[in-house]
Order: sequence, then structure tokens, then C-alpha cells
Amino acid sequence: MVKVPVPPFKTARFFGFLLLFIFSVIVLPIASTITQSNLSGAPDYAVAVAVSALTVVLTVLVLGLEAYRPPTCLSWTLVELIWTFLLLGLWAATGGMAAHSLKWTCRGNCFRGNYQGRGSCSNYAFMICREIKVLLSFSWINFLILLILFIWALSVAIKAARRGDTFIWTSPLNSYENNAIYLDATASPAFNSTTVITKGKAVDEERAQTPSPAPSI
Repeated sequence: MVKVPVPPFKTARFFGFLLLFIFSVIVLPIASTITQSNLSGAPDYAVAVAVSALTVVLTVLVLGLEAYRPPTCLSWTLVELIWTFLLLGLWAATGGMAAHSLKWTCRGNCFRGNYQGRGSCSNYAFMICREIKVLLSFSWINFLILLILFIWALSVAIKAARRGDTFIWTSPLNSYENNAIYLDATASPAFNSTTVITKGKAVDEERAQTPSPAPSI
């Protein structure tokens, strides 16, 4: 039986967020164009503009801040699960809206390549038709990426919590090593220095060698 290597969550998360950023940058101008068109229900596509802009901002903030400074509260497991779930719902709504529009744009013939330039699906109408198809594709791709990351993060977090890690929800999940699901609480560097730890161990050893006083009667 051939084993398929699974990348660590940190790597999968990085490339997942990178793809989300790229695809959202592509969707943003397309959604803006559809919103300003004469398509029936065009103003409703403001949702697509909002979710693509929000995805760009969040991915830039998370990846950008993590590259130059310690992880912020945006990277906490609980916070990341919340905004990932929010984006999931918004991208699903965008994909569903685009699928519904295709039923009425060009009389439902958007997916027929040989329909280009004919009758009611010529010129401007066909351009909108193609933009909706692009929006539909990238919306569900982003939804799928977010769904995979959400399920993966939630399963690892639950597994860590069951093992006794009470700090998992307020710690960045991407800091976990492969097969080592445990993080200690964040403490001040003054209490974690090598000197302090060494002195503490020495005191513990001396205390263990000192005989206990006889109990008084």
C-alpha cells in the first residue's frame, strides 16, 4: 500500500491563504464590474465585492504579520476558526448567487461555447456571462480551500484539547509540530531563561536530597 505524504498544517495553511489571496484579487474587479452592470439583481453582487476584499485584507494581515513579528490574536485557533467560517458562508453565498444568475443570463446558455455572438447573448451580455462564470468558478474554489482548512484546523484543535492542552484555543495552531500536539502557556521571557531554569532544577535536586524533619508528637 502506497502512503501519500501529507504536508504539515503550517505549510498547507500558508499555500491555502496564498491561493485565497490570488483568487480574491482576481474576483474583486470582476465582481465590481458585475455590480455596475444592468444585470437583474446586480447590486446584490456587492456581497462578492465585500467577501473578496475581506479575504484579501485578512490573508495579507495574517501572513504579513506572521512573517515579521510573533503571531497576533488573528492567528489564535478560535479566532481563525471564526473568521474562516464567516468567509465560508460568504463565498458559498457568492457562488450560489452566480449559479442562479447563469439561469437567466443569455437565456441560460452561458455554458454553451457555440452560443457566443448570437441573438440575446452577443456583445455586452456575453461579456457579463463570461464574468459570472469566472466568478462562479473562483467562488467555489475559495469555498473548497476554506472548508479544507477549517475542518483540518478544527480536528487538530479538538485532538489537542482532548490531550489536555488548555491553551490550544488562544494559541496559533500553525506553531504545532507534526505529531506533537501540545503547547505550553505563553510566559514572560524573564521566567523562561536558561539561567532561571537551571537554578530551579538545582534547587529541586537539593530539596530531594535533604531529609525531612521528624514529625513532632
